[in-house]
Amino acid sequence: MTAVEAPVDVEVKGTGLLDADGHLFEDFRAIIDRLRSPYREMKEAEFSLMGQRNVFPPIGFLNATPFEQTAVVDRQPQETGRTPESWLYFLDAVGIEQTVLYPTFGQTIHRSRDFDYAIALCQAYNDWVADTYLRHPSGRFQAVALIPMQLPSAAVEELKRAVKQLGFVGSVTQAHGMPNHLGSEFYYPVYEACQDLDVGIAFHGAGFEGLGFDDFNVFAGAHALGHPIGQLIVLAGMLFNNVFEIFPGLRAAYLEAGAGWILMAGERFTESYKFLHPISPRVLQLKEGTSVIDYLRELMSQGRIVLGCEGGEHHLTTAIDYLGCQPFMYASDFPHEVSVESCKHELEELSQLELDDEAKRLLRGGTARKFYRL
Repeated sequence: MTAVEAPVDVEVKGTGLLDADGHLFEDFRAIIDRLRSPYREMKEAEFSLMGQRNVFPPIGFLNATPFEQTAVVDRQPQETGRTPESWLYFLDAVGIEQTVLYPTFGQTIHRSRDFDYAIALCQAYNDWVADTYLRHPSGRFQAVALIPMQLPSAAVEELKRAVKQLGFVGSVTQAHGMPNHLGSEFYYPVYEACQDLDVGIAFHGAGFEGLGFDDFNVFAGAHALGHPIGQLIVLAGMLFNNVFEIFPGLRAAYLEAGAGWILMAGERFTESYKFLHPISPRVLQLKEGTSVIDYLRELMSQGRIVLGCEGGEHHLTTAIDYLGCQPFMYASDFPHEVSVESCKHELEELSQLELDDEAKRLLRGGTARKFYRL
């Protein structure tokens, strides 16, 4: 494939800018080619009969509500994000040194109740990402692995393979829609494996059904609420069930919900824990004089909880004042609801925030490099 020439109006090398959360548009045909039998033959037959189809479970009915993505209307033909060449065009045009890639359609893998197929599909996806991006000669792509969280023993095995053999820098699961809340002991084997492998686990916003707005007629409302509500639920489950104490080496990222939700979490979690103190010794038991917000700040200062952020977030400086600058890291979300021009604008907004140089360095890549061990 011929590389796309990028309009490099920013000197990329030495910018220090790292994209903590970019996205792939999966090549279903290439993933099918890597599926093991009998799933490969089954999906090949589907393609022959019905044309290209998504190999992953459906994203959800709320996404089918009509809407226009205003940021991508004037996007250049090269800005599809569907190939390494298109991604390099974006990175060069914006001035980003490296990106950490996440799935798009693959985030729904946890909805599959056919465990064997879910395992095979995770393996095929991870092989495709490794072949196409991680081994790309540019050296500018990192990625997190897809793992079948609905079967933790298999998730552990695939995580080990992805990290040790393929070079992935972490794993991802959707923030909402798992068989159990993510503070459950059911997932302890996965958290233990992340700790032992020294890789982070990311909880990505998506999956809006079942959160109380299934009857919404405007997708913007579901989208606006779904991301932060999902992250509030994940963090509450993990924090109050003492996951970070049980696994003292675990690092977790909460992505694509902005900075505002963590202000609510800090305030509401602190007040509720104070006045409704849990009794069971199996759950979070803080030392006398320590509040939940104190504990959150400690975890964040240690790099064990990190948060994705973008430009244009008016509460970002408030959140940094409240929690410190250590947990926040810039994420482009390309090629979803963004373009080269919108990302440039967001980065300009970040540069204009009234923050010191150290905070800006962490935002632009320092926190992400530490979290992903780059």
